Amino acid sequence: MAIILAIGIATIAGARRPTIVTAAIILLFAGAAAPNYITQRGPYRKGVDYSQVVDLLSKRASDGDCILIHRDERLGPAPNKGMYPRAMRALLTARHGTVPELYDPGIGRRAIEIHELLDQRIWPSTMGDLLKGCTAIWMIATYDQTMPTHQVGPMLPLGPILSQPPVGQVLNELCFHGIVRWQFMASQVVKFTRCLT
Repeated sequence: MAIILAIGIATIAGARRPTIVTAAIILLFAGAAAPNYITQRGPYRKGVDYSQVVDLLSKRASDGDCILIHRDERLGPAPNKGMYPRAMRALLTARHGTVPELYDPGIGRRAIEIHELLDQRIWPSTMGDLLKGCTAIWMIATYDQTMPTHQVGPMLPLGPILSQPPVGQVLNELCFHGIVRWQFMASQVVKFTRCLT
């Protein structure tokens, strides 16, 4: 679309007397391109909300907090269904200076150690010991239509996405409960803290 628009502008600029028809065609192309242009400059470019999640963590998380990126193949965001955890980790790494130092127990051996492109992943069912040292866990998961967009309370319901085994089971066993939830276009972020016993 941009190439056609550029050719049209160059044609009008090069013509001795641009015609009204030529100008109308260029305006038609510009009008057709405008909605896509405006959409791509909005807060949820390309249908994802990674930047909003990272901005939230930058403002609310503290050094030493833990982060878990929940992977649910069935409910992942449509544009990148299977790549969600990898893309979110990549963005956290890319904006390293703006996000507090968060401990990610979901990463096993680093890609560089095993000579691979991607880091090795640890499944939530096996990371119970790794979470014992966490005082706060920031869980990033897919959007949950059954939960409100913002929720605060002493013990929030997990909702159908986070209550699935093994994630919900591991959090319950270690006595973590959600205290605040934010939901964006495709993601939810829930902060968990330890139960006071």
